[in-house]
Amino acid sequence: MRSERRVALALFLFAAAAVLPARADTPPLMVIPIGQGHAMESNVRTTHSIAALFSLYDDAFQRAFPFVEDTRARRLLGMTGRIAKLLLIDLPIAEFSETLIHEAYGHGARAIQLGLSSEFDFSMPFPYDFVIGSSYGPFGSYGGTEGRTPDENLSIIAGGNEANYYSAYWTEVDTMRAGGLVHYRQMVAYIAAKVVNLPGYLAPGSQFDFGADIPEYLTLLEDRFNQWRPADRAAVKTRLQYGYIGNFLDPMFWLSTYHLFSTYLYRGQRTAQLPLVSLGGVRLFPGTRFNISPFGAEHYLDVFALHPRGTLVVTGRFGSSGLATSWGVGARLFDVRLTRGLTAGAEVELWRQPVVLEAQRYLFDRAELFGVSASIEGDWRLWWRLGVVGRISWKTRGYAMGEPLADGMFGYLGVSLALDDSH
Repeated sequence: MRSERRVALALFLFAAAAVLPARADTPPLMVIPIGQGHAMESNVRTTHSIAALFSLYDDAFQRAFPFVEDTRARRLLGMTGRIAKLLLIDLPIAEFSETLIHEAYGHGARAIQLGLSSEFDFSMPFPYDFVIGSSYGPFGSYGGTEGRTPDENLSIIAGGNEANYYSAYWTEVDTMRAGGLVHYRQMVAYIAAKVVNLPGYLAPGSQFDFGADIPEYLTLLEDRFNQWRPADRAAVKTRLQYGYIGNFLDPMFWLSTYHLFSTYLYRGQRTAQLPLVSLGGVRLFPGTRFNISPFGAEHYLDVFALHPRGTLVVTGRFGSSGLATSWGVGARLFDVRLTRGLTAGAEVELWRQPVVLEAQRYLFDRAELFGVSASIEGDWRLWWRLGVVGRISWKTRGYAMGEPLADGMFGYLGVSLALDDSH
């Protein structure tokens, strides 16, 4: 999104703040970063915020048409309406949001970070693509794979799925920052992000039109690690498929699925409280992530610790491809209150992995080096629901989910909009 569009969006938020209803059933903060170009984190959070803004239609609808489901017939009618609304409004919003994140802020972000241009075309989301007879899905152009090194191509092709998995992670972060309270809109978004390219993982190399990233990723991964024998290539494919099972060893995914069907569609409750483990004055929740990196599949364990003074997530990750050693540990702190209206956070991550080289090819055995990234962030509520949010980060060269590959400083500055009036 170009800078002038970001400015227009910020102005729109200032105008919207005066008319939005106060609400306490969603996380209290929407973030619209307006800096850092095509970087993954700022744009994932921007897209989430815009989707949440569109989803406020549901609040207005509930107030305008209150409906008590006190009989079986009225419960059936309510369920029918919620299913129709899910298929016609909520699911298309989630699908388009995740498609935008996948193409523009996944593939596109990685391509632009490598100095390439990108172009995108988007069709209508389901089910409207059938209504208008759309014959093609979303399409991104990044200049082709010719003339680029394996590491470059792996970063770009894997970037789409990476962005969706990172999107799911941020949905979980926002849920934990809200005390484990998850809105049905977030349930839909989380599920949509987690099942991206599912057919490609189940049957890589098949003719699925909507799983093509995975066969291409597999081929690039095999070539990058010089796996040229048929048996070696088959083993890489098998390890990725087994590794993908880890994508669904995820409490948040199954709780979201259960609450979407049982709590929302059946009972009509728009929010649900996730079960948290209490330990003294801290509440804990385990989360898992799956990702595809330049070294193969990676698996994450996130332990969220919720405290009145802030939210902490401690993370460990490791690779399962058998092609290279990659692991990392880190911690991120959110929402530490400094003064009235001012909160801060910080993050640090340490990893060990093979060197990522964009300028060389046919170099299969790489040195394994340690890398580190660190950041500070803050949100300052300036007036009523409006504030500013910023993040400054620094990292060494290397791969970390959602961050640029290059070393140096990066970050963003943006606008925050609270969905409630609390301070």
